[in-house]
Amino acid sequence: MPGAHGAHSVSRAAEQLVANASVANVFVDREAPWALRKSDPERAASVLNTLCNWLALQARWMAPFMPGKAQALWTMLGQPGAVQEAGWPATPTAGSWRTLQPGQPLGEVAGLFEKDRKSTRL
Repeated sequence: MPGAHGAHSVSRAAEQLVANASVANVFVDREAPWALRKSDPERAASVLNTLCNWLALQARWMAPFMPGKAQALWTMLGQPGAVQEAGWPATPTAGSWRTLQPGQPLGEVAGLFEKDRKSTRL
């Protein structure tokens, strides 16, 4: 069947994008920077810096599949230029995966995806 392999690859890539986003969600839920803000502001800043760096990777991973959403995320992170120009990132490894400058001002932050109101329970 022509194209079946390509469809499987795109499906697998989409699954991996969701899994990578889930990593960020779990990290934020566990670290709770909103609570740390009062008790340990330095740790809260570190958590948010880590999250922003992970989201920058996510934007670069998304670029070939969802270029508009990837660019929107890239812009929210305060990054200049087109996300595609940043290229596909290398596999993140300890000590070499952070690419954002500390203290980089964020762009205007907004929801990246519309909330699915149909799935909300009454």
